[in-house]
Amino acid sequence: MERNANMFLKYLYVISLLVMIYPASCLNSSDPLFLVMGGGLTGILLVPFAIFRTIQIIKYPKFFELDTNKKGILTYRIFGIFFLVLGVLASLIQSLSAQNINQNEKSGDTFFWIFLLLYFLSMLGWLGIVLVEISLSARNKFIHSDEAKETAYLEKIPQKNELTVLERKKILKAIFSLGNFLLIAMIGGYFYFFIAIYPFTKWTEQVELNDGSVTIVEQRIRNWGTASVETWLTIYLPTITKQPIYWHEDLLPLIANLHKENLYVIGSPLSALAEKKYDCPRPAYVAFLWKKGSWSRIPFEQIPAEIYLYNLYLGGIKPNGKELMTVNFKNSIPMNERPIGQEVQLDHNKGGGC
Repeated sequence: MERNANMFLKYLYVISLLVMIYPASCLNSSDPLFLVMGGGLTGILLVPFAIFRTIQIIKYPKFFELDTNKKGILTYRIFGIFFLVLGVLASLIQSLSAQNINQNEKSGDTFFWIFLLLYFLSMLGWLGIVLVEISLSARNKFIHSDEAKETAYLEKIPQKNELTVLERKKILKAIFSLGNFLLIAMIGGYFYFFIAIYPFTKWTEQVELNDGSVTIVEQRIRNWGTASVETWLTIYLPTITKQPIYWHEDLLPLIANLHKENLYVIGSPLSALAEKKYDCPRPAYVAFLWKKGSWSRIPFEQIPAEIYLYNLYLGGIKPNGKELMTVNFKNSIPMNERPIGQEVQLDHNKGGGC
C-alpha cells in the first residue's frame, strides 16, 4: 500500500535540491564556482536532475509523487526527511552566521568551528536526497499504474519497430532503473567527496612587523589548490591585547602589520564576485583597521606607505613537515609573487574596479 507525499515533503525536496546545488553559503563566499561545482563539473550534472525532478513534482502529481511502499518509523523515507530538514536548516544558519559572527572579537576560532560544523550538517542534505530517492516508488508507480492508464500511455509511443506493450514496459523499467542507479551513485559519491576531503588548510607562521619585531599568525584557508576562497587569521599581539585578534574575510590576505600601534590587514579579492562584494575596489585591495575591539574597513589611501610590503605567506598549501613557517623560511622560497631575495609590495596600479 502506497503512502502519498504531502506538499511539505515536495516543497522540502525541491528546496533541498536548490540549496545543495547552490549552497546558501555562496551568498558570503568569494567564488561560487568552487562551492557550487566542488572544484569539478558534478554540480552541472545535478542541475538538469533538479529541474527534471521539480517539473515532475509540479506537473505530474499523479505519476511522479514522492511515494513509498513501506510504512513505519525506521524507513529510508523517514531518515531522508530528517536529513533534508537538517541540511536545509544548517545551510541557512551557515549563511546567516557568516553575516554576523565574524564581526565579533571572539569570532575567530568560534566562527571557524561553527562554520565547519554547519557545513558538515548541511552536507547531510545530500544524504537525505539519496535516501528519499531510494524510497521513491515513482519509477515503479509509472510502470505499474493501473492497466488502463499504462496502456493509454504506452500506445502513444511511436511503434516504429512494432514493439509489444510488454516489451516497451521492460525497456522503460530498464531505463528508470539505470537512471536511478546512476543518480544515487552520483549523489552518494558527491556527498562522500565533500565529507572526505573538505578543502581546509591551516598553518602557523612568523610575521615580521614594521617595527622589526616578529609575531605569530595562524592562517586557515578554505581553498581548492592555491585558489583561496575564505581566510581566517588569528593574530597574536600582546602589546595591543592579551587576547588573540581574529579576522575573517573572503579575501587572500597579503599583509598583517602594525603602524603607530594600529593593526592593519590588507587582502585582495580573487574573483569577480569577491570584487563586487567589496564594492569593486581600485586598486584591487581591501584594507581593514583594528580599532576598539573590532575591524573597520578603510580606503586604500589610508594605508600607511610604511606597511606596503607583503609579509604573509601566500602559498595556499602548507609545506610538508612545517609546523611553523619562520621568517627565514619564507624568505628562502619563491613565494608572495616574487623571486627569492626580492620584495613585493602594494601596487597603486593593480587592476580591479569590476
